[in-house]
Amino acid sequence: VFIADSGNQRIREVVASTGTIQTVAGNGAQGFSGDGGPATSASLRNPFGLSVDGSGNIFIADRDNNRIRKVVAATGNIQTVAGNGTFGYSGDGGPATSATINVPSDVYADSAGNLFVADSFNNRIRKVVAATGDIQTVAGNGIADFSGDGGLAASAALHSPEGVFVDGAGNIFIADHSNGRIREVVAATGNIQTVAGNGTFNFSGDGGPATSAGLVQSNGVFVDSSANIFLPDNSRIREVVGTTGIIQTVAGNGTYGSSGDGGPATSAELYLPLGVYVDGFGNIFIADSNNSRIREVVAATGTIRTVAGNGTSGFSGDGGPATGAQLAGPKGVYVDSAGNLFIADTYNSRIREVEASTGIIRTVAGNGAFGFSGDGGPATSAELDLLVGFSNGITGDRQGNLFIAEESNSRIRRISGLAAVVGISVGPSTATVSPSATQQFNANVTNAINTAVTWSLSGTGCTGNGCGTISPQGLYTAPSATGSPLTVTVTATSVADNSKSATATVTVPAKQASTVAVSSSANPSVFGQAVTLTATVSPSSSSSVPTGTVTFSDGANTLGTVPLNSSGSATLTASSLAVAAHPITATYSGDSGFFASNGSLTENVSYGICPLYDQTRAVTSGATFPIKLYLCDAGGNDVSSAAVALHATQITIASGYSGSMSLPGSANPSGNFRFNAWLGPAGGYIFNLNTAGLPPGTYSLQFTAGSDPVPHAVNFVVR
Repeated sequence: VFIADSGNQRIREVVASTGTIQTVAGNGAQGFSGDGGPATSASLRNPFGLSVDGSGNIFIADRDNNRIRKVVAATGNIQTVAGNGTFGYSGDGGPATSATINVPSDVYADSAGNLFVADSFNNRIRKVVAATGDIQTVAGNGIADFSGDGGLAASAALHSPEGVFVDGAGNIFIADHSNGRIREVVAATGNIQTVAGNGTFNFSGDGGPATSAGLVQSNGVFVDSSANIFLPDNSRIREVVGTTGIIQTVAGNGTYGSSGDGGPATSAELYLPLGVYVDGFGNIFIADSNNSRIREVVAATGTIRTVAGNGTSGFSGDGGPATGAQLAGPKGVYVDSAGNLFIADTYNSRIREVEASTGIIRTVAGNGAFGFSGDGGPATSAELDLLVGFSNGITGDRQGNLFIAEESNSRIRRISGLAAVVGISVGPSTATVSPSATQQFNANVTNAINTAVTWSLSGTGCTGNGCGTISPQGLYTAPSATGSPLTVTVTATSVADNSKSATATVTVPAKQASTVAVSSSANPSVFGQAVTLTATVSPSSSSSVPTGTVTFSDGANTLGTVPLNSSGSATLTASSLAVAAHPITATYSGDSGFFASNGSLTENVSYGICPLYDQTRAVTSGATFPIKLYLCDAGGNDVSSAAVALHATQITIASGYSGSMSLPGSANPSGNFRFNAWLGPAGGYIFNLNTAGLPPGTYSLQFTAGSDPVPHAVNFVVR
């Protein structure tokens, strides 16, 4: 946690892992000095706002020096990045360090490294463009008034804006202090609108629309990743819920005081809270200015605690636990990706840091003297001036720079190389994943308490799910259908700093078509006979052998699933197929290299015919021939039933006759066999055939048996 310890002219840090406090900027002397040297030797003059970028640099609103200063993360040295120290308004379109600003109350570094400055007494929000270092006005026409909602932000009137924040979408939020409002510049249109406050200076409106609420201290503003807006007001911290626009109190009961640690945050006393910051876990850090403390509302419990400052205004404690240190009117607070806390220790004219790894507080900018000096030197030797105003005034970018709004020096100063820089890597860096197969990727995030990442995919020759899918845990699943090889980029983006990401490359080879040929060991087969079904899966255009399984089905009924052997075949034996025509389908599952396919055949299962007469015995033409039989299975067992009807269809010549013939009459009506329960073990059938008109020869009587798909025949002889 970083604290703008304004009265001590220091920026201080509470180290997350140990709770100790240290100074990271400011030597305690009010003034301006130290640019180009160590930040802890520099003089600040009432450092107000501070911010830390993703690379660990600290940005300080060195308010009374009218500068924004930066403590460079890599060196710990301090430099001015905006403002020439002269009160005024000039310089738009040119270098920010040549511009005049007038009491910069707050500073914020967006994900691209652009700096946004609450140029309070100029009634404007100004931007230092990262790519050029030039300054421009993005909101406010310089008139101290309220106007312009619904129109372009640059044409609107602001009145002493004290706080500024930029969300991930580029929307700019402004604590329009003397208008009693929080206003937003919508990135998509450049128009300005009010999102909280009705312009009356009172405490009202909790539970209702934020735009109908009364605000008193619209000094700072913070927006979390869920678009919830947090603001210090009336010795409270209030929240505008992003999804509803309703305002509510999340810390403070409105009574000036310091009680409540260990209990619900809404029951605690605060005393002129001025800075607020919400980390990636939803914990709320508060610069409880007149209590000379930094307090935290723990997201998991809703309770409040002190994380820096012992409640006595002064300067002490560097090198020791943060909760035992003295702060003086801290007005700014910032937490970097690693959990380091930066404090604008306003009346100490220092920027102090509590290191996450040790919990020790130290000065990282400012030598305690109110003034302006030290650019280009160590940040701790520089003079800062953070005295006037009520804003956060400190921010950071993602390159490790910290920026300070020095109001009285009319400068924005930068401390380079101080705050933590998130690092991220992904493994494996390359992988070949067959269609429908999976690959686990792992991301390693460094210098961040929140090590979570979000995963995304992009590719050459694919879009959306055509590139595959990836789970929140990094498990990649290749697409099942690829007409040609794909190259997919797997990206892991840090949640702690979404400007930091790492990638891996996946190659997905093309998938081939396949065909399935189905055969049977016996077709037709006899009821009760074991039938072996074989499915052979063949590739369309390669020598590779498919793998996977084949599911055999009889219509809607599944017979079984069998893995393919090394030759690409699967067999299944069926021994209980009923008498019928069976539509057999063999469905191949497909694998990482082959698409699914299927093949089919019709397996005809018929009755066996067991005659109860000698088919070679001859009768005289014109005599009646009693043809007797029963239906049997493959083992010769009688399966006859009165429910199965046998019907004679025709007589054909088997041998011994070459002339024409006519079908003779029958003693059986309608050509049906008669069922006789005593002919066989389960009964049998008799057909009394009249042979009149049949010349001598061997004949076949053709007949059907119920639903049997196969026609049957028995022989008889006429002499």
